[in-house]
Order: sequence, then structure tokens, then C-alpha cells
Amino acid sequence: MRQKYEVFIANTRLILQEKKDSVPLAERSAERRDIHVFLANSFGSKTSSERHWKVDDPESEMALILEQFLHIEAAGGLVVNEFGEYLGIERLGRWDLPKGKIERGEGREEAALREVCEECGLDGLQLLGPLPRTWHGYTQSGQHILKTTHWFEMRVAGRPELKAQEEEQITRAIWMEKTEFCQHMMDSYPAIRSLTAAYFEKGS
Repeated sequence: MRQKYEVFIANTRLILQEKKDSVPLAERSAERRDIHVFLANSFGSKTSSERHWKVDDPESEMALILEQFLHIEAAGGLVVNEFGEYLGIERLGRWDLPKGKIERGEGREEAALREVCEECGLDGLQLLGPLPRTWHGYTQSGQHILKTTHWFEMRVAGRPELKAQEEEQITRAIWMEKTEFCQHMMDSYPAIRSLTAAYFEKGS
């Protein structure tokens, strides 16, 4: 399966995918400039747009893109309990999944478990494995930021009581049946919509 990267910034979506045939260096350099200009212009854009580029090495191109902006790494979890219910949180009026910045010296899995525990008051989590990463950009204090979030599938026994972390502006943390969960996630941020769609497409 060919590599694919999706970057969401404001109302824009960039898709990087591997192409089968190599292209000349000059053409590749011009294409790279086009990608970087497109992303830089996406911050604060009110116009919805989508661009799809096929490149020789999406991983290398993504690394070069991340060098152009302040890069932050985060980790989070998609959690299901033993009754097949999914964990969702409401933060700043939008449905979301628990996640947060990886602290210095902390591993991705460790950070994901910690963030779910802190934001939802949930212990006893079993980490099952990685899910697709997401990338999204935003502007803070005048600086353009690209965030990579490392996601993990998690399970927990029973139906533990949840406690929303109010200091992180989380107003609700609840268990939902699959249909309700999917509906709420479709109203979430583009990166979350992409993640949950990929998760259920694989038959989870």
C-alpha cells in the first residue's frame, strides 16, 4: 500500500501520496515550492480548498514540510469499553478525542495513556496498538504551528465513570454507542473525522 499523508490547516486539506514513477529533480523542486506556498497561504484562509500531490517520497516531503513551521508532537487515544461504547469529549463546544502534548523525555504510548487518564479521569487502560497519525496546523501568538498527533487504540474493562478535566476546557466526557459516536465525530475537526473514518473502515 502506498504511503499517504493528510495535513489539515484551517479550511484546507493537503494530501501527499507516493507516485510510482520518479520525476526529474527540477520538477520535484518546483513541486516542493508549490506545496510549501500552498500550506503557508492556508493559515487563516476562509476558503475551502484541497490539493493532492503525488511525490516520490511522501515521508521525506512531510519531514521537509514540518521543518518550515514550529512542530509540536502530541499523543491521544481512541478508547472503547467492554460494552462496545466509545469515549468522546466535548472541548470548547466541539466533539473531540482526548489528546495532548508529549512531555520532554516521555514516550508516545506513555503520553497517550497519561493524556486520556488526565482528561477523562480514566485508569486501567489497555493500549492495543497504533492508529494513523494526524497532522493539523493553526496559528498561535502570530506563529504558524503544525502538530503531529500519534493516536493509539485503547480498551478498558467495564464502563468506568468518567471525569472531564475542566482546566483543559473539557465540559463533557461520555461513553457513546457507535452510531452516536460516529455522528459526533463527523461534527468534529477534519483530522478527527479522518482518523475515525479510517478506524471504522478497517472494521473496528
